[in-house]
Amino acid sequence: MTGRRLRIPLEAGHGEPFTRLDWLLLAGVLLLAGLLRLPALEAIPPGLWRDEAGYALAAQDVQRGVFQVYWGDKEPLFPYVLAGVFTVLGPSVETLRGAAAVFGIGAAGLTFLLGRLILGRWSGLVAAVGLATSFWTLDLNRIGFRVNTMPFVVVLAFWLFWRAQTGGGRWNWLAAGVAVGLTPYTYLAARMAPIVVLVYFLSRLVFDRRSIRAERAGWTLLAGGMAASALPLLLFFALNPSYFVDRAGQLSPFRTAGSPGEAALIAAAGVRDTIGMFFWRGDNEPRHNLPGRPVLDLATAAMFVLGVERRSDPRARAIGTLPADLARGAPSAKRPCHR
Repeated sequence: MTGRRLRIPLEAGHGEPFTRLDWLLLAGVLLLAGLLRLPALEAIPPGLWRDEAGYALAAQDVQRGVFQVYWGDKEPLFPYVLAGVFTVLGPSVETLRGAAAVFGIGAAGLTFLLGRLILGRWSGLVAAVGLATSFWTLDLNRIGFRVNTMPFVVVLAFWLFWRAQTGGGRWNWLAAGVAVGLTPYTYLAARMAPIVVLVYFLSRLVFDRRSIRAERAGWTLLAGGMAASALPLLLFFALNPSYFVDRAGQLSPFRTAGSPGEAALIAAAGVRDTIGMFFWRGDNEPRHNLPGRPVLDLATAAMFVLGVERRSDPRARAIGTLPADLARGAPSAKRPCHR
């Protein structure tokens, strides 16, 4: 073993080697995100929201051996993670919000890895720093909400998926499938993530069938990983279908629509308001935002538009914003699947 160095392959098979500079940049992103998210969690923001207390109670249920798939309308990943944190560090406002903040810090680091893999080192760094310093994510990351698990798991899933697509090996296909199958355990809007993968697969099947055949073993592993990790949730929904539809029904603005035409107008208004959230008028809920503050400043908005125009698949964009487009109260800072 003399002379050998431990190598953790964070790039895919066809990616450029992960260098010491990349490690330094990744560490810098994590440090920046941590410095903005971890200090004074007990005081900023002040008070404890009702939902935060609900997650803490759910976590204490797990500690007492009460295992559930849903607590009311709450997906289970955050309560189970929180139970582990409480077991090690004890229950407190700091540990509750600290767990959420760590998911936000991890999402920033994963954004660097995904951006680097797709667009290169410096584009990945810009994306990660933007996420780490965005008021949008910073505000939510300092509150103990389950929604903070969603960007972490979604970005992890698509990083692994992109590694698999670019020659990262069969374990990436399996790991990507497991991660994609875990996304619905995070937050309601994350149910769109597996649909993005499905739409991508179907489009490749139609327009690039030869490569799908060459990747048949990988796609089989991905499907198996998704099925295995999603199975407990799928069984729960099969036995309790109301849990699958009730929360979505509560948020649906179409309940008041008197005709298909009115429903179409409601949907169009939701799309308009969600797009507007990024540029001119954001979420009015003070728990999620400075009321009305748009997500992006002028410089970031320009880079966002350029990136969407040149690099983003319009099918993925449309599917990723559907949870916010078609929910009551748009624009909402919590509901887009891809943040």
